[in-house]
Amino acid sequence: MKNKKNFLITGYHFYGWHGSLVHICELAKELNSLGYCVYLAGVEISFEIKELVKDFAKLYFFDNLPLNIEYEYVLAYHEPICTYLLNKGLKYNKLAIGSLSKFVECEIPSVLCKYGFPLVVNSKENEIYQKSIFESDNLNPYVFVNSAPLNFMKDVNLTGVLKNIVIVSNHLPEELLNAAVYLKDKNIQVDIIGKGYKYLRITPGLLSNYDLVITIGKTVQYALTLGIPVYNYDHFGGAGYITPDNIDKEEFYNFSGRSENRKISAEQIYNEILSGYEQSFRNIKELKNIARNRYNLKDNIFKLLDFLNTTSLQLPNTPEWRIYEARCVQYAKTIINYSKIFNNVNKLLKPLKIFYTIINKLSFKKFYKNKLEQLEVLSLFEVD
Repeated sequence: MKNKKNFLITGYHFYGWHGSLVHICELAKELNSLGYCVYLAGVEISFEIKELVKDFAKLYFFDNLPLNIEYEYVLAYHEPICTYLLNKGLKYNKLAIGSLSKFVECEIPSVLCKYGFPLVVNSKENEIYQKSIFESDNLNPYVFVNSAPLNFMKDVNLTGVLKNIVIVSNHLPEELLNAAVYLKDKNIQVDIIGKGYKYLRITPGLLSNYDLVITIGKTVQYALTLGIPVYNYDHFGGAGYITPDNIDKEEFYNFSGRSENRKISAEQIYNEILSGYEQSFRNIKELKNIARNRYNLKDNIFKLLDFLNTTSLQLPNTPEWRIYEARCVQYAKTIINYSKIFNNVNKLLKPLKIFYTIINKLSFKKFYKNKLEQLEVLSLFEVD
């Protein structure tokens, strides 16, 4: 136990079931199984996620992270966390900056990337984008694709008959929602998982109930690894069925639907799903083999560690870095002060939350549900 190496991952949002949260938690669990003592540092932390990770990682509000130890590896997502911790005296051997999107502001990496610190991205599309915004010869990117844990490496028994479909989306486009109505009229069961619908964690057991998964991003790798056909479509549009011919191109764009930005009507989606399912079912064995070879989380972690071990860098001492560092520290202190205020407000709200919970159980369920959700949001900031 005492000889375990410490691995730190930073991230902003530790609540809900969005891609970056799931990515970090799965990475932490796998690293723990490989013998690392995993630390997580975040800003918004829900009780649900704190409970989820307690058996394999130590989750801290970022200002409370222990700094009296040395971290063998630091994988830093979501500024200003890492830069603030470096200013406080974070000790490390290997440090890499992570980016999981080219669209979200907090995914813009630290300027440390300009000084040769390795950059870990989730797709070739994001790699190209980050190179364009940094315009630096020192940029050192590594593509760590969305991957599936070992529990997704099991066979699902499908009949080849399309009876049950699941749509996994946090940003469901209208045409896909309308297509679901058409499919239901054809006596096909369609469930929707995501914000505004059933909002829960995607597991192998859940996906195994379906003959087809309609989704983008990380859930594509999950489904293909299990051996379930995937129709790739969401708010950016999409190519439709993933096939052996288009999987490389769609992976390049992180299965986001952005390869062609093809937006089609609900009727076209409906017709493509019905007419293409038989061929998609025939393709699934080949796709499953490709997916298990490419998206095995443990294998990909070993490759990532090999990459991180090639770098050993010191923090720069340039005016540009010092200005950036000062801005990050200032922003982090604002977050800390805001969180302390929130925490004090929470103590006053606890009796009210208990009251709402009791009332919700008795009656007025619909009315009080929104009140409870509001109180849950006021529980996100953890500073204890």
